[in-house]
Amino acid sequence: MISPTSDQSNHRHHYVVINTSNARRKILSTRVILVGLAINILLAVFKLIIGKMSGSLAISADAWNNVSDAASSLVALISIILSAKPADEKHPFGHARFEYIASMIIAVAMLMVAFQFGRTSIERIITPIDLTTDTWTFVVLVTSILLKIMQYFIYRKWGQKIQSPILLASSKDSISDVFITSGVVVSAILYAAFGINLDGPVGLLISIAIGWSAIEIILNAATLLIGSRPSKELTLFLQERILNSDPRILSMHDLIVHDYGPGRVFATAHVELSSQERFPEVHLITDRIERKMKRDYGINLLLHAEPAYPHDETYTALLSRLDNAAKEIAPNAVVHSLFLFKSQDGKPIAAFDVDIDDKAAIDNAAFFSQMQQKMVICDPELSLWITIDREYTSHLTEDSPSSYFTLSDDV
Repeated sequence: MISPTSDQSNHRHHYVVINTSNARRKILSTRVILVGLAINILLAVFKLIIGKMSGSLAISADAWNNVSDAASSLVALISIILSAKPADEKHPFGHARFEYIASMIIAVAMLMVAFQFGRTSIERIITPIDLTTDTWTFVVLVTSILLKIMQYFIYRKWGQKIQSPILLASSKDSISDVFITSGVVVSAILYAAFGINLDGPVGLLISIAIGWSAIEIILNAATLLIGSRPSKELTLFLQERILNSDPRILSMHDLIVHDYGPGRVFATAHVELSSQERFPEVHLITDRIERKMKRDYGINLLLHAEPAYPHDETYTALLSRLDNAAKEIAPNAVVHSLFLFKSQDGKPIAAFDVDIDDKAAIDNAAFFSQMQQKMVICDPELSLWITIDREYTSHLTEDSPSSYFTLSDDV
């Protein structure tokens, strides 16, 4: 597992490599969740008592927020147990994504609490009631803030260390509780010192804060479940490790990362090696890299080897010409995976991929047309077979489709 950190002094990225087994993750996560569960139950009990005694809706809302946190901790425990289950026939990539589902369940519980107390807070704004505050009120609230700060750091530390979305979601919930309870303290001080009753408005703000945090958790979990682009740090890390793993690897492209949950990262990539390398050597090179990435970083990597012809002058000249033409049409475009062959009737064909930035203004049809025009000037007999890659989306075109299904045996 890779966790990126940033060095503010030189603005370079560093990587903390963590390869935690599922059993180890399960033990660590369970311990952290149990500590959080105990804290939330303790706070909920004391705040419910103080809220009842004082008549403060804000304190009661904060107490029920802790009750929802305790319930969320129980859901988290169940999810950790289920997500640690090994792969089986129906779930070949394991059950780690269950943590994303559990995060959404936590968020839904938070939304329910936010809605209930938001409605009650509006009623309290319309019809305020007298409150009672004493020393114990402030002792419980200040203690709650200190415990929630401690809980936040514990959740965040271990959530980042073992890459657990359930712990990271809980850390976000904990820090929001700190601000919520701080607002309750301010409200209690204003009422005790000046008789200013902000119980209703503060309760409403607490409800909004809880709801907003819940929506963020749901959106993040949904993005992970649907599938999102890998982080720039992870992409750079994989690229660096693969390219530097063996001097015979000339280039790398078409990196795709699949995230099936913490500890279940799968990646595929294409690497180019000289066509003069023997097939057994190519297999050993790619196999060694795959094993190393699995052993050292917990990443399931699959490499596809492609032949390159760096010593063929015709090949390198055409590759350079194609690359320059592509860059004239779309800046920063990169041509790779070039293959030269002939159709059955002897017509030369160049098949290649072009990486184009998503932000490039030109559409695929226009790029195809302009590329054809530029290459006709250089070689009117050459037929192009182009695949455009735009961030994991490929678009394919060819001059004469029928010619690619009637290739001679020597292709």
